[in-house]
Order: sequence, then C-alpha cells, then structure tokens
Amino acid sequence: SYSILKNSESNGISEVYTSVSTAPNRRAMPVTFNEAGIIESISIYHNGGKGNILMGVYDDQSGLPTAQLGKTATTVINPTTGWQTVALTNPVLVNEGQTVWLSWVFEKNPGIRYSIGKPGRAQSTSTWSSGMPFSFGESGFANYQFSIYCTFRTVSKTLALKSEVISDEVILNGFAEVEELVSTRIKNSNDFFNNLKIDMYPNPASNKVTIRFSELPSDETKISIFDMTGREVQSRIAQNTNETLDIQELKQGIYLVRTEIFNNVRTQKLIKK
Repeated sequence: SYSILKNSESNGISEVYTSVSTAPNRRAMPVTFNEAGIIESISIYHNGGKGNILMGVYDDQSGLPTAQLGKTATTVINPTTGWQTVALTNPVLVNEGQTVWLSWVFEKNPGIRYSIGKPGRAQSTSTWSSGMPFSFGESGFANYQFSIYCTFRTVSKTLALKSEVISDEVILNGFAEVEELVSTRIKNSNDFFNNLKIDMYPNPASNKVTIRFSELPSDETKISIFDMTGREVQSRIAQNTNETLDIQELKQGIYLVRTEIFNNVRTQKLIKK
C-alpha cells in the first residue's frame, strides 16, 4: 500500500498548566481525531527529574481505555523542566472520528502539569512496576486534564487499506481520481466496520469459543487472543462468518479477544473457565 503524509500536526493539550501532580499511577487522557492519520510520538510536560518514563496509546471502548495500540520504549526522563517528546516504537494508525487514550507512567514522577476540566483522565491502580501492558485494566476517572499531546501526520492519499507508509520523499502527481476512489473505499470500509456485529459465545467458555460476524469478513480480518500481560496466545485469519477457537489449553482467567478489520479494532473480554 502507499501513503503520502502531510506535515506533522498535534492533538491533545499543548497548554502548560500550573498545578503539579506527582502521583505514581499509570494514567491516560482521551483525544479524538478529526481526520485519519498516523501517530508518531507523544509529548508530556514535566518538572524534570531522574528515572524513566514510558508512554502508550490505548484504544477507546465506550469511553474506557482498553487495548494497547502502541507504546514508546522505556526512556530516561529529561533532567530539566519542559516538554519531553518520545517516539512510538511503532506508529499508530487512527481513523477519522476515532478516540484514543494517551497514557504515561513514570518510574519516579518528577511532577506533571494539570488543571480541572473535562474530558477527564483515567487512572489505573497500577504503577511503574506494571509498565505499559496490553490491557489498560480497570481504571477510575476524575475531571482533571494534563499537559500531554501526540504528534501525527494526516494521510492525504492511500492506495490500499493497510497502514504501510512510503517515505516522505515519494511524491505522486495527477492522482486526484485515485484519491477520490480511495477516499470512497476508506469511507465504505469504516461504514462496514461500524455496522458489523461481532458476537462471541459462549462467554464464559471452557473448551471452545465462537466469533460470529453479521457479514462475511474481509480476507485479512485477524482474530487474536491476548492474556492480561499482553502476550498473544492465539491468532488466526477469519474466513467465515463463524470462527470457532479452541481454548481448552488456556489457563483459567480473563483474556482479550481482538478483531482487526481494515485497521479498525474491536476488543472483547473473554472469561476462560
């Protein structure tokens, strides 16, 4: 696939607030995108200190941060006050209208800036020792906003539905008709995903679980099962409206079933008895 990217833009809160929080919890702030793009990095304003920082991007399901879409490497905290920008290890593709959560956790919080406001942050009970797991987990919410934003590039032309990106030096001319065609394809794919029903039964399950699609999925629809540490324990490409997964070898506990179609993701909780 081919993409031409526009200049970098930011989304989130670039204002430097005056109140300071040193809470050690993993937290996250929601951001919504007005157009499709690729998130490349996350920036957070802090007072400078020692130790490390880890940041990530989480999917939104019904106003909750759920499955991880991408994260940064563990990075040494800047020793001076100001913005610190950390690149994601793998850029995250977002669609027009999509909401994601920008998350952070410090080994030793040097003091980050916040203010009262909505939409508020999510806070996990977990701290640095839990890192940036695949599942954000249970969280509490409060009407505080933090000085954190992401940098992304909007996609101006895409010749396929996958997120492979050609370097910025590539320039395509005279492709207005292709751009219009692709815009239609992306809209149709998003509409298909939004209207698609994905049921999972039985749940809880002991030996087998079935994923049922209301329509025949695309050839590259992927179903994956992750444990609560973020480890992928099973995956397959869906080929039918009913896909049955053998889970009898999995240990009892909670898992996340992730279905990915056209770079859209839906995550469901599975309880293995």
